Amino acid sequence: APREETVPVAWKHPEKINPEFKAFYEAIVLESGLSLPITSDWRSSESNTAAGGVPTSLHVLGSAVDVDLPPKNAKLCWQLTKAVMRVADRMGLETQVELELVNSAKDTHAHVGLNPRAPGAKLIVRAD
Repeated sequence: APREETVPVAWKHPEKINPEFKAFYEAIVLESGLSLPITSDWRSSESNTAAGGVPTSLHVLGSAVDVDLPPKNAKLCWQLTKAVMRVADRMGLETQVELELVNSAKDTHAHVGLNPRAPGAKLIVRAD
């Protein structure tokens, strides 16, 4: 029988994560071989506001994570981007995939999300 791979994802609120997003993100971890610490997954409306999130944040739906990225590491960013796109393609997702790479003087992180409210893909790269 084929062995199921276990994915070492340290969810902060596992019970609040959308099952489709959970499968998507865990497949990204397996595909990329990266172990990026999750700094934020599900957020209540209150914690989302406190974090500076928008009211329509995917975090409130349990459909997004923010992960730490080492600063100025283009290879790692490319590795993550390829894994997100490969997994989205392989899973045949009908929902919008969000990937935001933040590499600024104040913050370096990646945001990965699945937007059940919108079709298609969206890639956001933000830097200052």
